[in-house]
Order: sequence, then structure tokens, then C-alpha cells
Amino acid sequence: MLQPATAFQNLGGDCRVLAKAYDTGSTTSSSASSTNQAKIGKLEERACVLKQELANKNKYLKFLIDQLRDLITDISTWQSPCSV
Repeated sequence: MLQPATAFQNLGGDCRVLAKAYDTGSTTSSSASSTNQAKIGKLEERACVLKQELANKNKYLKFLIDQLRDLITDISTWQSPCSV
């Protein structure tokens, strides 16, 4: 019976990957299992990198939205009528 392959944890900005070995119940498929584990490890690393890239891009997008909000506030202030 095959067990779940991976569990991801994102702790404090560090992407830590935990992998569980497949429990195939036989020793004849150990080379196939190790090949699968190598592929799973590479995919987990890639997923981790992609999650970090997405987090960084989301932070940058938030920064740009905040700048746009400030710009809109400034423009609306300039366009408001002055009372003297």
C-alpha cells in the first residue's frame, strides 16, 4: 500500500520539506522506490522554491498597491478645492 509522499511546512519564511518514504511492502521494488523518492525530492524542492517566489512577488505587489493608493490620495488632495 502506498503512503502519502509529502508534507510541507512553511515556518518563519523558511520552506522546510518533509518527505515520507513509500511503503511498498516488498523489497523487489526498492530501486523503483528510490528513483521515485529522488523525483519526489526534486519536485518538493521545486515546489518550495516556487512558494518562496510567490511569497516574494505577493509582497512586492502589496508594496506597489500601497504606492498606488498613496498616489491616488495625493492626486485627490491636489484636486480638492482650497478654502482660503
